[in-house]
Amino acid sequence: RIQYFASKQALDIEHMGEKVVEQLVERGLVTQPSDIYLLTEQDLARLDGFKEKSIQNLLDSIEASKKCPFSRFIMALGIKYVGTETADLLASHAKDLEHLMHLKEEDLLAIEGIGEKTANAISDYFQDRSHLEEIRLLLSHGVSPQFVKKKTISNHLFSGRTFVGKCALSDFT
Repeated sequence: RIQYFASKQALDIEHMGEKVVEQLVERGLVTQPSDIYLLTEQDLARLDGFKEKSIQNLLDSIEASKKCPFSRFIMALGIKYVGTETADLLASHAKDLEHLMHLKEEDLLAIEGIGEKTANAISDYFQDRSHLEEIRLLLSHGVSPQFVKKKTISNHLFSGRTFVGKCALSDFT
């Protein structure tokens, strides 16, 4: 859960890969995502391979992650069935965390692209007191999800069109 929270598709905390997360958890420094924002230089100095430069790099990355796009924050929460596209839909619809947390299941179902299973999972997530407490801790530690308005251009030559390209499997190696 902590590794996913810090991953590229979520809050993108650079220098916090699998091995670092393992050490943080094994040493009892991090038990939930909000603990990441309490880490100090002294804590990180206890990790294998961490010297002054790597400590500062990780602390800088943690600090930078506090101002994250709202959709990435939604992804970082790890809500079942919520992937990148659904997180984008939720961020565009709700615009802020308070509104998102109070959406009813029928409100979620009204969002094109969100089905019953996903709406139920989102609704259940925000009814769980432990999840709400974790969100409160994240916010109190300075995490501030930012709504990023996506720019769409209408009346464009390519508006409403889908393009499909052809590629070979060797293009991905």
